[in-house]
Amino acid sequence: VLNQKLPDSGWKLLLGNGNSGESNNGISYRLKNGFVTLVINLGGSTNITIGTNWTYISTLPGGYRPSINIQFAGKTPGTSNTQLWQINTEGVIYAAAVSSSVYSRASITFPVN
Repeated sequence: VLNQKLPDSGWKLLLGNGNSGESNNGISYRLKNGFVTLVINLGGSTNITIGTNWTYISTLPGGYRPSINIQFAGKTPGTSNTQLWQINTEGVIYAAAVSSSVYSRASITFPVN
């Protein structure tokens, strides 16, 4: 069983523009070996402003969602502004910032069933 190869979805673009997994303006995700990696690289052209209250960002498709609600930190590059990100079990992604911003960098890896 240890040698069993689990599926690799390759990088997919959830929102934004650019190449999946290398987007300078968006959110990319990948399922590999039973874990989802989410890479957030938001810039001004995504037209998303993360406010000081929870802001809806996007929704992960089925098969890429966590089994529990998870939270993780993000940061606006070059500043001390931070964001709190959340993904719930329905795959809905929200974020809230100390100060409103259109820029954020964050990533997380979590297991899926």
